[in-house]
Amino acid sequence: MVTTIQPRRLNHMNMVLRNAEEGIQHFRDAFDAELVADMPKPAYHAFLFATGGVLFEAFCPANTC
Repeated sequence: MVTTIQPRRLNHMNMVLRNAEEGIQHFRDAFDAELVADMPKPAYHAFLFATGGVLFEAFCPANTC
C-alpha cells in the first residue's frame, strides 16, 4: 500500500554540497535566495538560506569544501 505524505507547510530542507561558497552564490543567482545564517566550522561549512517561503540548510563537509 502506497502512502502519500501531504504536508500543510514545508519549513526546512537539508542538503549536502561540494562547495559552500559556490552553493550560496548559485542559490542567490538562481532563486534570489536570502542568506539567513553562515556557520563555517572546522569540520564543515553550513549555511541557511530562504527562498519561496522555505528555509534550506546546506552544509559542506570539510573534506569537500
